[in-house]
This record gives sequence, C-alpha cells and structure tokens, in this order.
Amino acid sequence: MLKTYSFFIFIFLFSCQIKSKNNQNTITEIAYFHARNHAIKFFSNISNEPYNDQLYQQEKDSLLTLEKKLRKCYKGSKIQNIAKKGQINLQTLLKNEPNFGKMDGLTISKDSMNIFCTPQKIFNIIYKKNPIRLDKILSSNQFEKIINHVFAIDACYTNFYFTPLASSKNQKIYASIGNASQDIGLFEPNYIYIMILSDGFIYITEKQIVKPFNKIKKCAAIWEEFNHQIYSNDSMAIENKMQIENAVWKKYCDCFQIELKNEKQFKHLKIEMHKIVSSIFI
Repeated sequence: MLKTYSFFIFIFLFSCQIKSKNNQNTITEIAYFHARNHAIKFFSNISNEPYNDQLYQQEKDSLLTLEKKLRKCYKGSKIQNIAKKGQINLQTLLKNEPNFGKMDGLTISKDSMNIFCTPQKIFNIIYKKNPIRLDKILSSNQFEKIINHVFAIDACYTNFYFTPLASSKNQKIYASIGNASQDIGLFEPNYIYIMILSDGFIYITEKQIVKPFNKIKKCAAIWEEFNHQIYSNDSMAIENKMQIENAVWKKYCDCFQIELKNEKQFKHLKIEMHKIVSSIFI
C-alpha cells in the first residue's frame, strides 16, 4: 500500500504547476503551498501505518522535494547562498509529531547563529486568517508569536527586552533579548533574536547568549517574593497558584523591559545586537 501512495505523492510534488498571467513569484509560492498541503494530507491519510524505514524515507524525500520548490521563491534575497544551501525549516509532515507546524522558510547556520529567511508573500499566506501587519510596527506579543512559530519545538520563547532598532527607509529591524525554556521561573535571558524586514523578505537570526548573565536584583525580588508567598501557604489551591504564577511571570518579564537597559551588562548585549545586524548580509 505504501508503494502506491509513494508513487502518487512523487508524481504530484514534481508535476504540481500553476499557470497564470499574474506575478510569477506569487505563482511560485502558491505552487509550493499546494504541494506542501497535499503532502501533509497524504501523510495524514496513512497516519495509522507503522512509522518504519520506508515511511521515514518517504517523508524525507517529500521534504527535500518541497525544499526544492521553496528555493524558487528566493529570487532577490540579500543572503545569496540561502537559495542554494538553505534547508527547509519544516521538520516533519506528520501532524501527530510535536515538531509539526514550524513556519515555512529556509534556514542556514553562520557564525554561531541560525538564520531563517522567508518571503513576505509566504508569511502573508501563512497568516492569512489572522494577519500580522508587517507594514505596521510589531508588538512584543506579535514578535514572540513569530519567533515561536519559526524556532520553538520543545520550549517557549518569551521576550524580556524588545525594541525596534534604527534602520533605513526600506527596512524595519527588531531586536529581542529573552528566554526559551519549557517552564517559567527565576530564569535569565539566554537568546538574542533579530528580525529584519527588507525588500520583500523576512530575516530572523537566533543566537544564544553565552556570557553568564547577572541577575537584576529588582526583577529577581519579584519572583522570590512570589515563591515565599506560595510555599508558605499550603492551603492554596493548585489552580490559584498557577494563576498567580503566570501573573508574576509577566511582572518579572515586564521588569526586564524597564530595568535591563540600566544594567552595565546591557552595553555588551547592545553591541552584540548591532554586530548581528551588520553581519547578516555579509
């Protein structure tokens, strides 16, 4: 049965073409989504089949075929080798896998950072039902949503410090310092993310903060007070504790947004952010 399915998905992915008098770039991107959606549907229909070596190879081949289709959408990208060497950001076509649903685009590694790139037309198709207006200034929550869609698999990213950076007329640049983890708590920033919107493309860099981060006393005190109150009250319901914990986490993160720029260590982080911006297109 798998061989029959494999034959049809192979034919579809290689023969899916859309003819139109409209803009060719748009047609290329629509062709990619038709192929991608068909591939996901195909694997959904055989989700009850055992995930053996044959099915693994089918999924791998399908992702590589989609990758080739996606490369055709990168004409005009400022990262010249991404269309040749970039790897598809999708990690699986199986809906029941935890890393299913990552944002469509290509990624490369460079100078200890990961770079994701996607055409804005693809981004707009992805967010067609719930649009994120890239022509407007992004909010911190919108930025978080995008970062988690692109990179997160087994962790959730939270902005601790988010700001637009100075840019040219035809660009928008955003920077974020925050934490990616599976839980909330007295955590310190561990990642820097930079997003650049330029000439119809979205570029997002991910770089881990290697240098030890000194706690901000004012922010740490918010979380420590919460711990004292919670663990000294054994009668409080778990649901109430969780609600309070989430509220305190927000206060803790908001504290970073205000206080981080007043810290000596922010100077180093700011230099790192601008270094990333200046190096991404080199």
